[in-house]
Amino acid sequence: MRAGADARRSDDDVRGQIRTARTSAREVTFLGGEPTILPELTSWTSFAAGIGFRQVQVQTNGRRLSYRSYARELSAAGVGDLDVSIHGHDAAVHDFHVGADGAFSQTTAGISNALAAGMSVGTTTVVTRSNFRHLEDVVRLSLRLGASRVHLAAAAARGSAEASFDSVVPRFALAQEPVKRALDVARSAGVPAIVSGFPACFLGDHAPASMDLIAAGSAIDREHVPACASCGWKGVCPGLPAEVRRRHGDAEAAPRSDSPPSRIAKASREAASLVAGPGPVESVRPERLAERPAQADVVHARLHELGKPLPALHEIRVPRRKTGKDLEEIFPDLVKA
Repeated sequence: MRAGADARRSDDDVRGQIRTARTSAREVTFLGGEPTILPELTSWTSFAAGIGFRQVQVQTNGRRLSYRSYARELSAAGVGDLDVSIHGHDAAVHDFHVGADGAFSQTTAGISNALAAGMSVGTTTVVTRSNFRHLEDVVRLSLRLGASRVHLAAAAARGSAEASFDSVVPRFALAQEPVKRALDVARSAGVPAIVSGFPACFLGDHAPASMDLIAAGSAIDREHVPACASCGWKGVCPGLPAEVRRRHGDAEAAPRSDSPPSRIAKASREAASLVAGPGPVESVRPERLAERPAQADVVHARLHELGKPLPALHEIRVPRRKTGKDLEEIFPDLVKA
């Protein structure tokens, strides 16, 4: 059910959807766009906490939390966990990706303030053509900042990234080893790490950490290639992103000779999904998510702006025009290579 293009659901309507989601979900995640710019956010999170959601999470760029008072306000409004997007190991790389000077210092301050206010924090990093060589350093930064988990998400051909695919989305063959090494950093530190947007064959022994291990055919814009036919993971892996396949061909995927753990192959749950934001509100058909050990008894309800399924993915901007000298300063390792 969708509201008209220029319509907006009432606050009562949104609360009604949250209440409905509570019948099947124990955790609720508010995502964007950027949820913290919504004036209603704290009233919705308070409502969600008040009707018994065990965990209330907000996915955010963290910048508004650089104001200590807002971090405390979110915590007081029932938010217990944040997922903060961070796309570089330093200000130059992160700010380049989000197109906003000063964003890195605000985001890192926001993480510090969130932790001080009693919230737990995880980080999401979008893997791009410009940052995949720095992923180990990004994960190390996240751990130094106090992140309790890390998430590496493949850049998706959505929004501005679709128009500049070749500038944003890396070749999977090149990003494969840096992604696995970055996941190893988290694993060595005993910090949970998850990954999304890459096929199971890309991930080696990190494949069970994938958020994408869902029933074949239920993922949006993902396709199996002929090589998938003999892969033991086909039943739980959605395959290659369609645009990656179109641009780079089928060689980005290869069959695995092993099979997924039985807990992944057999277990799945219904995720109640909602969409809300400053524009129209829409109910979304539940998607089937793979059961992971930490979520064996949990399903999620999500609220987000239409067309923006993950804030971190939407945040990546088309790179602004830079001179050769600018790029040499931002990515010295890349230029030297």
